[in-house]
Amino acid sequence: MMPKLTGLEVLKKVRKNPSSSHQKVLMLTAKGQAQDKQDMLDSGADSNLIKPFNPMELIDTVRDLLKDKIS
Repeated sequence: MMPKLTGLEVLKKVRKNPSSSHQKVLMLTAKGQAQDKQDMLDSGADSNLIKPFNPMELIDTVRDLLKDKIS
């Protein structure tokens, strides 16, 4: 857990800021409940991975996000 803001709060700030709102966001989280994932997606996350994560899954996810960004 982060000391001052939750990841979800940071995500919401990123999405509200015009200079960063267009950036792809991959959330890396310890929260694995279905509602947590839905909250992140509803708040603007492009994807999320639950810790501990498989390194190949991270690589594949980043690759997919970059493909979407280029397209």
